[in-house]
Amino acid sequence: MVAESITPFFNDSWGRWKEFMYNIREKIWNQFKPCYENKINSIFERNARIRVTKMLFEARKSNKKPCWLREDIWVKSLEKWNTPEFKKKCERGKAARASIKGGSLHTGGSMSFPGHKRKMTKLKGEEVFNVEVFEETHKKRNKDGTRGE
Repeated sequence: MVAESITPFFNDSWGRWKEFMYNIREKIWNQFKPCYENKINSIFERNARIRVTKMLFEARKSNKKPCWLREDIWVKSLEKWNTPEFKKKCERGKAARASIKGGSLHTGGSMSFPGHKRKMTKLKGEEVFNVEVFEETHKKRNKDGTRGE
């Protein structure tokens, strides 16, 4: 798709990307963006969510204000982290991560959730709902082929 976005604008003897004028780059991006905007946004959202979680966990663990965080926000964060509700939530998460049983047991192997959804849609011959995929990949299969609780 990237190549298809570039070729209509290749109107000079450029040898590398840096040689494309900025306004041409912008036109190419605008040609490419609509096709992948949702995917790009979901990748950004996932990476931002992971990064923020890690950054705040490191700050909380070290109990040192990071240089990128304002003092007033650090004080509010410390207050939040010291509430009984937050401590209870942390303990629940700690217990869930340490638990072998309980919580959400993934039984789908190494295949991704979207991969399972595509496979199930193909087998069923119609679109399946995320709930169905979740149930299929998070419940142990009984000997008779049914799914347990």
